[in-house]
Amino acid sequence: MRVLVVIPGVSRYGGAEQSLAANAPGLIAEGVGLHIALLTERRDLVPDLVSAGATVHDLSGGRRVVSRAIALRRLIRSIRPDLVHATLFEATMPAHLAVVGTGVPLLVTWANTDDVATKVAESGLPRWKLSTVNMVESVLGRLSGSHYHAVTPGVAEANQRAFRSRPERIHVAERGREPDRFQVDQTAAADLRTEIGLADSAQVVLNVGRHEPAKGQLDLIRRFDEVADSLDRAVLLIAGREGTTTPELRRAASAARHTDRIKLLGPRDDIPVLLAAADILVSSSRREGAAGAVIEAMAARTPIVSTPVQGLIGVLAHRHNALVVPVPELPIAIAELLTDSALAERLAAAAHETFRKRFTVEASSRSLASVYRRVARQARSTQSTS
Repeated sequence: MRVLVVIPGVSRYGGAEQSLAANAPGLIAEGVGLHIALLTERRDLVPDLVSAGATVHDLSGGRRVVSRAIALRRLIRSIRPDLVHATLFEATMPAHLAVVGTGVPLLVTWANTDDVATKVAESGLPRWKLSTVNMVESVLGRLSGSHYHAVTPGVAEANQRAFRSRPERIHVAERGREPDRFQVDQTAAADLRTEIGLADSAQVVLNVGRHEPAKGQLDLIRRFDEVADSLDRAVLLIAGREGTTTPELRRAASAARHTDRIKLLGPRDDIPVLLAAADILVSSSRREGAAGAVIEAMAARTPIVSTPVQGLIGVLAHRHNALVVPVPELPIAIAELLTDSALAERLAAAAHETFRKRFTVEASSRSLASVYRRVARQARSTQSTS
């Protein structure tokens, strides 16, 4: 079957973009003819996609939703895909408009939970404005007959409520990672610790994510001070691209009592090595979907502390494969894992087993290809009976 994936761009730092590049070889091996439409000039991963056998189409000339929709419609008529798959909000709106009347089914990825109350708190935008955006997307989804790809069961459940979508149009396919990337030599991890300026005895608390309100990193910096009071070897590293909260994070790190033990590393291409160098990973997010950093920590056998978010329900279980605690209890959970090596090892082993069963790139590609076939089959069945 032929699938047209519509995505804003393929930066090497985005979770959706990394998943697309990782899944491309497996999807093609599953018999998917993969076409990718890029709406911007963010093209870091294009060589990887082309090398895997995907065909990349540059639609970066359009800057507005309507012009992008027109360009997409032309492309759909040209390559005649069995399915259009839109990933990320910037691609979703033009894709909804482009498929109307073509008879080609649309699959939209839900990469995160869409809780309006949480998004209001994160963005400061009025509730009515965010609710209107959701309403518009719901209406467009009905007009285009969209199906939805949720990256976790928790995301599927939350967004079905938010958009009032029909259950038979929601399909879960979890994202995966290549296991071999996370088999890191300990010498490389030790060299990285030296490069960053860490003492051999440092206990590394790692957070990975772009500097945005949803990642909760401001809370983490403030809570880390409580851990650092009692654990004088603890060091907090935050790796990720700059974003809207970067100035606040810098101010909070500078104002912390233990400012010398808080480091903002910026964007990194060596996350597997960072995970190998870390004693624990902390996901402090207020809202998450598949949480790529969490999946990668599972692959790397790095013990995990996480806040309880809807998107990770069914992925992380408290005291089974992670410590899952509310924000005020983060210092307690961090301290527990840094001082109880047996617990840390048990949770890391259970998390790795979860990864091995559900989150390898092979499993992810197979699951997503199955969703593609199911949606295309349902669309053909609907058309033949109409």
